[in-house]
Amino acid sequence: LTLFESRLYRAACLARTGDYEKAEEILDALENDGKFEEWKEYVFAQKMNIYRLKNEKEKFNQAEALADTTYVGSRAIAAVYYEKGLDYYNAKRYSKARVYLGKARSVSNPTSKKAAYLYDLLMNWSRKKAAIAPKFVKLERTGKLKKFERASLAKDLYEMARIQEKLGNPDSARFYYEKSVEIVPPDDKSAARYYYSYARFIEKDEPLKSDSLMTLVIDRYPLSEYGRDAAKRLGFTQAFIVDSVKELYKSGLSLMNSGDYNYAIEQFLKLYDYYPKSELAPKALYSAGWIFEKKLELYPIAAEVYKTLLERYPNTEYAEDVRRSVLYADFIASKTPLPDSLKTPTLRVYIPRVRELLEAANQSVANEPKRVKRKKKKSGSLLDIFDEAKDLYDKAKEAITNPEELLDKAKEKFNEATNADSLKKRFSPGIKINNPFKDLMESKDSTQKKVSPSEKKKGEGKNEKNKKNK
Repeated sequence: LTLFESRLYRAACLARTGDYEKAEEILDALENDGKFEEWKEYVFAQKMNIYRLKNEKEKFNQAEALADTTYVGSRAIAAVYYEKGLDYYNAKRYSKARVYLGKARSVSNPTSKKAAYLYDLLMNWSRKKAAIAPKFVKLERTGKLKKFERASLAKDLYEMARIQEKLGNPDSARFYYEKSVEIVPPDDKSAARYYYSYARFIEKDEPLKSDSLMTLVIDRYPLSEYGRDAAKRLGFTQAFIVDSVKELYKSGLSLMNSGDYNYAIEQFLKLYDYYPKSELAPKALYSAGWIFEKKLELYPIAAEVYKTLLERYPNTEYAEDVRRSVLYADFIASKTPLPDSLKTPTLRVYIPRVRELLEAANQSVANEPKRVKRKKKKSGSLLDIFDEAKDLYDKAKEAITNPEELLDKAKEKFNEATNADSLKKRFSPGIKINNPFKDLMESKDSTQKKVSPSEKKKGEGKNEKNKKNK
């Protein structure tokens, strides 16, 4: 084994120094020596390496086809594939490099981890390249992309920039970083990372532009990790940074109350753009639309702000408040008839025709069948009358807000019902009626019986008759 290894390593060194002829002589001798039959794969691998170094593509391809069937899983062959992959990798021929690095990573050897890393990097490069191409074609052809398409393309561009930076292609990395910040929507949650990475990448070559981008990150995304780190890099203090979303909203509210409507709108929209997932985002959007509508009377702009509120936050109370107004504005703008649900109800003033109503009432009374008069129920005791008044109070208590007032009225009715003069006027005018409750109202201690004049006269007549009989 020691003799074999010494000769094999000598042939490998000669090959790398360019003495291919001497190296091939040693390898042929090892291959034909029966003592080294079990290590023939290592000899074959060194011959493949010589074909690679001499750039003999046809011989290498033939040896590769044989190795893939005869020496499957060979660590020596995998090492040759790794070097072949690096050749293509350094030549920027990433598709070819990916093939050989993929073969090298499949066999455990000292180069397998590095091969796996480069293979994954090139696979990501291939995927991103395939994802970016059609979106760029559409953008160049139409000049427009939907918001989610722009966000997706910006993400692919940023990740491609990172890959190019790792591949050692600074020009390509700069190109993709720059494109990512040009295309990303400002309110995208990853925009701060794109701007920050681009500023960091060009920091040495273009420090002024890098500082400008860092300042933009601080201004737009102050509470993000990138905004805070950018502030530290530029030496900004906390006085220049908005500490919370609530303070940003309070700033807009204060400006609105002081009449600085344009600045207030700027603060509200900044909150919505930078913190779209905040609980105050729909409220800020609503406030901006309210200023456009009520204070500046810019109704079309207000309608657009309200539409954004309905699209992004449809289930909030602020969206519900503007939903009818947005529908109304859409119908007005399209010049189509308003549906009944959006029309303002008109109040109709009803003026009764008195003569016709009286005639109708008289006719109704004339046609009404005569009712059988029922005997009126005799009045009960004083307690019964009071109970009826109490029942009336209980029934009316639910329908009025002042039960004491109804009780006072009930008492008045009770007093009226127990007054003899009142009963006389209501039921028997011209007839003298004694108070039926008079006896009840007299004192219980009175034992003297009162005698009417007629009874007194009868009594005197009886006394006279008794005297005569005697």
